[in-house]
Amino acid sequence: MYQYNYRIHDHHGEVLFPTGQRPQAVGLISLGVLTAGKGPATELVYQRDILGLCSTQFRFPVVYLANWLDRWDELKQLAATNPFAVLIMAQLQSQKAGKDERQKLLSKTEIMRSLYAYSYSVNDTKQLFRLIDWILMTPPELEAEFTQAITAIEQEHKMTYVNTVERYGRRIGKQEGKQEGKQEGETSVLKRQLIHKFGPLSPEAQERLSQATSTQLEAWSLNLLDAKTLDDVFLN
Repeated sequence: MYQYNYRIHDHHGEVLFPTGQRPQAVGLISLGVLTAGKGPATELVYQRDILGLCSTQFRFPVVYLANWLDRWDELKQLAATNPFAVLIMAQLQSQKAGKDERQKLLSKTEIMRSLYAYSYSVNDTKQLFRLIDWILMTPPELEAEFTQAITAIEQEHKMTYVNTVERYGRRIGKQEGKQEGKQEGETSVLKRQLIHKFGPLSPEAQERLSQATSTQLEAWSLNLLDAKTLDDVFLN
C-alpha cells in the first residue's frame, strides 16, 4: 500500500481540480478495503527502520466489508441508489456461501430480484448484472435454473434489461471456446511430435490433423508411442 501511494504520487503529483477561478490541489488518500475477516482496527501502519538512522511510517485507514453483514438492512437501503452497495452485497454473500453452490444461486437470484426493483438505468443495470454474475459465479449445471429465475423476474417486472437467452449462449460459447482452445493445443503438440519423429508432414497429414476430433487426437498420440511409420499413427 505504501509503494502504491508513493509511486502514484511520484507519477502524478498533486491532482488539481478547478474551484471557481483558482485550481485546488487534492492530496492522494490510500484506503484499504478488506474483503475477508473482521477486526476492530480502523487503520493499519507500515513501518520501516534502517539501522536506526532512517525511518518511515505510513498510516492508512481500513474498512472491513464483513462488518456490513451486521448492517444488512442498512446496506439494502443504500443499494437502491448506490451501485457499490449492490456489489458489496454480492461479495458478502459469496464469502458467506463459500463452496455451497446452491446457496450462491439463491443469493444471486435474490440480489438480482432487488436490482430489478431499483431505479438504475438500463446500462447500469446490465453492468451490475454482469459483475454480480461474476462475483457469485455458479457451475454450469445450475445455469439453466438461474436463467429461468431471471426470466420469471423480468416477466414479473415487465421489463427486460438482460437478454437471458443471449447471456446463456455467451456462457456456453465460453465453454466451447475453452474446449476448442484445448483441442488446438493438443493438435499443436501432436504435430510437433510427429515432425520430430518422422520429419516434415505432407499436406494430407496436416489436413487430417486439422480436422481431427479430440478422441482421434488422443488415439493417435497413443499410437505414436509404438509407431514406426506415419501411417501407423493414423490407424484408428
